[in-house]
Amino acid sequence: GQEANYQPPTDSTGTLYYFCVISFSGAGSCNEITTAPAAIEVVPNVEISGESPLSQTLCSGATPEDLSFITDGGGTGTIIYQWYASDDIIIDASDAAVGTNTTVFNPGVQSPGTYYYYVTVDVDESLGCADVSSAIFTIEVIEDPEVVITPSEQTICTGVSADLLVAQVTGGIDLNADGSIDTGDYDFEWYLNGMPITEINDADGDTSTFNHDNSLPAGVYTYYCEISQPNAYDCNATSNAVTITVNEGPSIVTQPIGAEYCLGDTMAELEVVVTNGVGIPDYQWYSNDTNDLDTPNPVGTNTSLLTLPNTNVSVFYYYCIISFSEGGCGDLTTQMAPITINQVPQISNYDALICSNNTFSIIPDNTNGDIVPLNTTYTWSPPIVSPVGGVIGAVEELTPITSISQFLENTTTNPATATYTVTPVAGDCMGDTFEVTVTVNPSITVLSDLTNNSCFESNNASIEISVAGGVPFSNANPYTITWNGPNGFTSTDEDVFNLEIGTYVLNVLDDGGCPYSETFSITEPEDLVFSAINFDPQTISCFGANDGVIAINIEGGTLPYVYNWTKDGQSFSTNEDLSDLGPGNYEVTVTDANNCGPIIQSFLIEEPPLLEVSIGSQTNVFCYGDSTGAITIHVIGGRLGYTYAWTGPDGFVSANQNIDNLSAGNYTVVVTDSSGCLDTMTINIIQNDAITIDVTTTDIECYGNNDASITINNILGGVPPFAIAWSNFGTGPVQTDLSPGTYTITITDAVNCSESFSIIIEEAPLFLINPEVTQMSCSGENDASIVLNFEGGMEPITVVWDDDDTAGVERNNLAPGTYSVTITDGTPCVIQDSFTIINIAPLQLSTNVINAFDCDDANSGAINLLIAGGTPPFNVVWSNGAVTEDLVDIPPNSYTVIVTDANGCEIEGSWEVDRFEPLAVGVDTQSEPDCEAQIIHQTFVAVASGGVPPFQYNWSSGTVSGLNNESMTTDENGLVILEVTDSLGCSTNFSFNVETPVIGQPDSEITAFGYSNYGVFAIQDPIQFTNTATGDYVSVLWDFGEGSFSAEENPIHTYLQAGNYVVTQTVTYPFGCSYSTIVTLTIEKGYKLIMPNAFTPNEDGLNDFFGPKHIGLNTLELNIYDTWGSLIYSESGESIRGWDGKINTIEAENGNYYYTFKARTFYGDAIAKQGSFVFIK
Repeated sequence: GQEANYQPPTDSTGTLYYFCVISFSGAGSCNEITTAPAAIEVVPNVEISGESPLSQTLCSGATPEDLSFITDGGGTGTIIYQWYASDDIIIDASDAAVGTNTTVFNPGVQSPGTYYYYVTVDVDESLGCADVSSAIFTIEVIEDPEVVITPSEQTICTGVSADLLVAQVTGGIDLNADGSIDTGDYDFEWYLNGMPITEINDADGDTSTFNHDNSLPAGVYTYYCEISQPNAYDCNATSNAVTITVNEGPSIVTQPIGAEYCLGDTMAELEVVVTNGVGIPDYQWYSNDTNDLDTPNPVGTNTSLLTLPNTNVSVFYYYCIISFSEGGCGDLTTQMAPITINQVPQISNYDALICSNNTFSIIPDNTNGDIVPLNTTYTWSPPIVSPVGGVIGAVEELTPITSISQFLENTTTNPATATYTVTPVAGDCMGDTFEVTVTVNPSITVLSDLTNNSCFESNNASIEISVAGGVPFSNANPYTITWNGPNGFTSTDEDVFNLEIGTYVLNVLDDGGCPYSETFSITEPEDLVFSAINFDPQTISCFGANDGVIAINIEGGTLPYVYNWTKDGQSFSTNEDLSDLGPGNYEVTVTDANNCGPIIQSFLIEEPPLLEVSIGSQTNVFCYGDSTGAITIHVIGGRLGYTYAWTGPDGFVSANQNIDNLSAGNYTVVVTDSSGCLDTMTINIIQNDAITIDVTTTDIECYGNNDASITINNILGGVPPFAIAWSNFGTGPVQTDLSPGTYTITITDAVNCSESFSIIIEEAPLFLINPEVTQMSCSGENDASIVLNFEGGMEPITVVWDDDDTAGVERNNLAPGTYSVTITDGTPCVIQDSFTIINIAPLQLSTNVINAFDCDDANSGAINLLIAGGTPPFNVVWSNGAVTEDLVDIPPNSYTVIVTDANGCEIEGSWEVDRFEPLAVGVDTQSEPDCEAQIIHQTFVAVASGGVPPFQYNWSSGTVSGLNNESMTTDENGLVILEVTDSLGCSTNFSFNVETPVIGQPDSEITAFGYSNYGVFAIQDPIQFTNTATGDYVSVLWDFGEGSFSAEENPIHTYLQAGNYVVTQTVTYPFGCSYSTIVTLTIEKGYKLIMPNAFTPNEDGLNDFFGPKHIGLNTLELNIYDTWGSLIYSESGESIRGWDGKINTIEAENGNYYYTFKARTFYGDAIAKQGSFVFIK
């Protein structure tokens, strides 16, 4: 500008300096002048940004978030912040001020309504800056949500699935873009009896419904839930409490009991008693002629008692079904109560004929027109005997048995009878009595006299008999007699003689047909023998002992035995055994009490020669005290196998024949032979005299001078000449200049005997020093010391130091230098020594520090420590525990070292090793589901930490975006590698698999044992539900159509009632997408059974066997009965052929027959069926 005034521009910010040059024109003009610079700063107008949060929605009672903003620091003067509350989103001057001079403001509103706030920034407007206002902050406070659970009350039986509990929510905050609120907007926390239910509260997904666990025991269960909105402020509520009362399932405490009756009896009522369940039970009774539930006949309704008819022999099966109309308790079926009406037996009289001492047996049957039911038993009263007392064994029988039988004996010589009155009983059915008359013929009696053989193989035995009783023949021979014996012996004589040993059988027959038989045994004594002889020809122990023994043992023959002994042919003794015998020839002769024998045995007894011991040789000891003696001996006589027992001086013993290594003294030997005979001898071993010496010694003059001497004056004992040996390897009789110690002299004589002598040279009285020199501890300390540790010496004693003649035996606080000392005692003896104190340099530390800046190695730091001065060696201790001088491969940290030298001088230093935080990278996955299109979109965002920013990212695949390539999207699954690099060039990788969740379709497979084997789904047959849904599902829920649910993926479920059930499978995928599929199952009883009512076994291939036709049954049992109730055919197994119309290989007659059939279903239930059928040939 050319004017004196200038208006600077303000269209750009910053500081500019202005000055004016004033010039003068024309003649005589003055020089130009320049003004001082004027600084003009143009600042931006203040701006508001970062308003947060602009919008909030929260529930009643919650505290809103703080309202905040930021400014760019523009404007001039003092800046003032003013908050306002507005009625709407329009700012006007009537809005009320609510907060001043703060960038953060919380209005604290909690009551329902919509609130608007904003803030103004006031600046100094005089300098051209204008006030500004923020955007409108909106806070919406709504009512808390409400939650109600239905149904509110249920009563069920144990094991029954209760109705699903459904929590219905109203209110709360709209979290959906379409303006709706659904259960997925809430978190549900369920409680049972006041305690949280962990397994459902921890589950993902919608938990607005809950299934009561039907495995819980009986009791009252109270449920409620708490809801909250996880993405809203304090939006929560507690539901109403609902109860599920679980009663014990109904059970039968009293079952109807089957019974057997006789035809015409009065029968008791059947009764069933039930406990527990829900409501009042209904009763329905049924009867069947088979033991199963097929084609039953209703016989009584709505009563727990049933009255039974008794008109025909039959078997009927009764049961009752008890049902409950409330609580889902299901029906109860009682056990089968078989009611049997039995036939009463009808039997005619019987006669029987037996011999005395025999058993009669009668088993009535149906062959003579009698009626004898199966398993009929009999009892009878005391029989009538004629003549009275003529029969023994005819007694009453009160215990029911299956036959009429007793062992009878005729006590007379004529036939006798026993008449029985018998009562038959079939089961509990008693028939009329009938009679059994038994005729008993008398028995034969035999008296005998038996004589056995007198000696071994003498064959002089005999048997003599006398026969009576029975029914004799009327001819000359009243009895027929037959003998049989060993080696073909036979005879018809009454008495038999000259019999060898063995068994003889006597048979006697009479005219009454009752034979008699008896067995006799003929014996003989054993052969007379010497069973044992205890004799040794050398039985005499020692010469002249006369202690011989002969012992014998005899067996066989007949006691007592007779003994006759001779010695050398002369009669000697009649005893069995002999003792105290001398040598000679002995013989014994033995006979028994029947004079059987004789048997003879000879014995020769010998005597051993006299035992004698004598000396063989003797060696005496040459050197005194040695053990070089020896003795040998000779032994004769006695018996070989000598033992030796030597004793001698100093406890000497030996068991050898000859002994050596003996010292001088008397030695005695005792020799013993194998028979224990002894002989003794004593021998004396002698030795030469011991070697001795006479010596003179001189002592050491002063301590440590080593000037002693030893002189040998004379040698005594031993055998001259002598050799002298010294332990110091000296020679001759004299040794001089000896130090203190022990000297050994060894003297050896002419026969090489030696003796050693120890001479002790004592040290002079103690006079010495053991100096201890301690150098200076550290540089400049002058704390060295010398301690002489003086010992011994004789008074007077003087100590003189070169540098200080007044010092004593200990010097302290010495500086570096040399110190000399002289010590003299009263002997006089002198000690001189010198000591040097060394100077020490001060300790110093320096280092070379390398920081841990290697990208890959966090332990790349190092400290190189340099030590100077002090006294080596040095002890180094680092704060990380290292004891080395230098540290290598260390992580970032502060490190302190303490160095101590050999004298304990110490110095400390600290250094820092630096490093950046470890570089790391991860990926944040952001997913957006589209359940309707069954697609999930994913974005992957890199998140780095550590290292040194800024970061650069490199993705191995996908579409990359962002300032530093931090975002990636892809529609391909697979491995992705993300690499991050910081400003130092350090990098790291993160690998992850892109697995976009796949939303598939629900599907399943349903299998069971009954379906696989018989083509049907059956009650009590576990059914396997297998999930075959595709895609990445997160949960599967099954609804089995009868109130039961399962969250297992592949559950097993068993239906208890037949019917049609709609099974719903619900599959939930990630992010709440769920889909369902439905299938209808038909559940049947699981087996089929057809029993024919006739068959024609004519071998034409059609109906040749009577048996069941079935599917799904096992463990089969078929029984066929005739019209009398007798079992004529039975077959059992996993499969059966059936009856072929034969009884014991004989074809049966045409007519009506009765069958019973039992089996088990494949799931284990027992079934039974019975009825009649027609047999047609």
